[in-house]
Amino acid sequence: MTDTPKTTGNTAWTWDEGELRRLRAVFRTELQAFLRVTEKAPDAVDDAYRARVAALLDRMEQAAAELDVCAANCHSLARSLRAWVQGDDTHVVVPEGSVRLRSALGQEVMLTRTTIAQLAGKPVRLEYIDGANAIVQTGGEYWGTPWDRVVVMPDAEDRAYANTHRNVNRHIDAVFRCHLRSGELSNAVQFLTMTRRHGILHVHFPGGREEGAIVCDDGRVVHAAFRDTEGIEAFARMMRMGEAEAWFDSTSRIDPERHTVSLSTDQLLIEAAVKADEFKE
Repeated sequence: MTDTPKTTGNTAWTWDEGELRRLRAVFRTELQAFLRVTEKAPDAVDDAYRARVAALLDRMEQAAAELDVCAANCHSLARSLRAWVQGDDTHVVVPEGSVRLRSALGQEVMLTRTTIAQLAGKPVRLEYIDGANAIVQTGGEYWGTPWDRVVVMPDAEDRAYANTHRNVNRHIDAVFRCHLRSGELSNAVQFLTMTRRHGILHVHFPGGREEGAIVCDDGRVVHAAFRDTEGIEAFARMMRMGEAEAWFDSTSRIDPERHTVSLSTDQLLIEAAVKADEFKE
């Protein structure tokens, strides 16, 4: 889209076809790659492998629930805009769509196209989903509304991430970008090595504007650099840094002579975790 309504402040929310296609293609490709890896898994696997897969499937289920809420928000806003532009609010509400909102029960929401003064433009709590209707509550009073008039609001963590994400350097044509919470760097590395990625994971730590790099080649981490350190020490220091923005670049040239890590992924994560604990002391 090029001509879009203004949001608060001086910025306009835009969504071009290139960005949509890139995200859709990357998402589908990554899921397919992960599926291939799991299908080829040996019949007899060790506990460490099972634990890694279990952690990933938990995150996938969480992602599915979060994407459901995003989809519900998009439907609600699109129908509100249609009613505003076309003056037509007679579309049929699809009951099945309300299922997407079940993971948002108990969260703060706002209603679009409401004629109730007590609810217009005010945050309310989503209490219950009943067929095509949602039940919201404010001040101890309960109200019913079509589910597609409900928009789930971002929490404090979402707002902080959005503000940080706007300032991240995006000049790299990355295969994917992600936000890593404290302790999740090892999960990202496990995924990259399990799917045998070839490239560089750039890790940007907000606040100090520091950046580290982890080089992956054919299912292994071969190099890590952070501040003035390399190898396991650099990886361990990045593990201690907390939240970060990360993007994986598969187009960068990897120096075949610069290998500072020779351990398997499991060994690397164990030794780096031990070192990270030592740094705390």
